Amino acid sequence: MGEEIALSYLKGRDYKIVEQNFLLSCGELDVIASKNGRIVFFEVKTRMKQEGSVFLPEQSINAKKAANLRKTSTIYLAEKKYRIDQPWQIDILAITLDKSTKKART
Repeated sequence: MGEEIALSYLKGRDYKIVEQNFLLSCGELDVIASKNGRIVFFEVKTRMKQEGSVFLPEQSINAKKAANLRKTSTIYLAEKKYRIDQPWQIDILAITLDKSTKKART
């Protein structure tokens, strides 16, 4: 559900979705998009809102996960034969779902 919300959110902000769920042994790229000539690798983190919880979805990205995202992104760019100076970045798209209101917050 989180990735569906993410795709809708990104399309509404004029991102072109290039690929989804690109999997390698070192990691997975949830959503690969482009905008204004830049490739953006989105890690989608979705959590259900818990009463009294202050844990945010993006807090689940630790140093190891960040390193895997960088490695997987650079391999993707090489495999797809992007030029070496291709502008790119990694963004975290954090989604909190509220079970009672059935609404998402990005």
